[in-house]
Amino acid sequence: MTLVTQGKPSRKRSVWGHNTGTTTEDVYTCPANCSAELVYLIVNNSGGSTNSISVKWYDTSETYASGFVEGKSLGAGDF
Repeated sequence: MTLVTQGKPSRKRSVWGHNTGTTTEDVYTCPANCSAELVYLIVNNSGGSTNSISVKWYDTSETYASGFVEGKSLGAGDF
């Protein structure tokens, strides 16, 4: 899907999150009657120790979650 073929106006968004704990963080919520396309994702561990990350895509209209990164270990300074 491209910005031209989806049949309605669209805008590109750059979003970021800064989660330093163990809770889930919503980074972006797509407005109603719109669609979202994830093009690029980067996760960085800027802390001093190794951490485990998970990234999930959640669709509230379908109550569906897809985990496309689960339990990835990132050392200090890794991305």
